[in-house]
Amino acid sequence: MPVLMMPRGRRRRAVLALILLSLPFLAWRLFRPPWVEVRVEARHWQREVEIEKHVLESDSGPCSAMPATVVGEVVRARQADGQELCRYRSPQWRRRWSLLAEGDLPRKPQWPIAALSSLPPAELDAERVGKRLERYELKLLDEQGRDWHCALPQAQWAAVADQASYRLRVDRYGVGNCATLEPR
Repeated sequence: MPVLMMPRGRRRRAVLALILLSLPFLAWRLFRPPWVEVRVEARHWQREVEIEKHVLESDSGPCSAMPATVVGEVVRARQADGQELCRYRSPQWRRRWSLLAEGDLPRKPQWPIAALSSLPPAELDAERVGKRLERYELKLLDEQGRDWHCALPQAQWAAVADQASYRLRVDRYGVGNCATLEPR
């Protein structure tokens, strides 16, 4: 039976039910984060290598936990609880500087090359390569000229074509959610 032909009380309930059923859909349409059409403007990469140096450092702690290689004199002191503490100097590897290589495709990602000291690793002032850090980022641009930067795993970053078009979900504050990036 059409709504208009229903008795007045049933008609009100039917209209109210339709309104209540449509509210979640309307709320979703009004308040959902919008999709923005973006184009890949550039693919940027950055690789960093930390360089460590073998240096002599002062330290202290329980004598039972003292490293095997100690240089110079060891100062011992007994605590009130009977534990013996030692102050000593020992060789340690410490981060001293880093090298950075970065660029945009078509220049392929590469690790920076370090000119390290030729001393053997056991010698003081010897150098070695430490941690390697890498970052792969897309620069995205929309039709209004706004841009976003999305960091991605290397495999996903490498699979993106130059000038490719994507959809990016942007929240009401203008922040793009890179996890929602999908081809158009």
